[in-house]
Amino acid sequence: MKNLLLKELIWFCGITVSILLFTQFYCGIDLFAQNETFDINIHDTYFVLEQLYAFLMVSIPLYSIIYLIRMILNRFENNVLTMVYLFFNSLFIILMGIIYALHINSPNLFSSSNPNTAGISDAAIVSIVLLVTILIALIILIYAAYRLVRNRNTA
Repeated sequence: MKNLLLKELIWFCGITVSILLFTQFYCGIDLFAQNETFDINIHDTYFVLEQLYAFLMVSIPLYSIIYLIRMILNRFENNVLTMVYLFFNSLFIILMGIIYALHINSPNLFSSSNPNTAGISDAAIVSIVLLVTILIALIILIYAAYRLVRNRNTA
């Protein structure tokens, strides 16, 4: 058990360093600069976020995806890995819920001047994508929790 915890700590530190380097050099998010902001320009709307929030919006989905891949490759047999995944997937679901709530409160945020050929608004497409993403993450979360409980009962 101690060996598994050490292995997961090494993996977590490696993933954290990789995500820090990715966000620093690819996204331009410098967490070590104080009072810095991250600017996003969508159409004619300009968003200004604190860099910590931008980092969390990038890192939480990456942690969730990386640990999901590791958990599938280990066939859900590593309980420590499954618990770490459950934590990051729960954070991911909360993050997507916050984004969905912000989207519902300002539906014109994602509207464009060009109508789609199918007649579906951009706001409806964004809502559907967010809800489907949350639903898939919830299904995977429930299955991972089921496998965790099943592994603990057989051990």
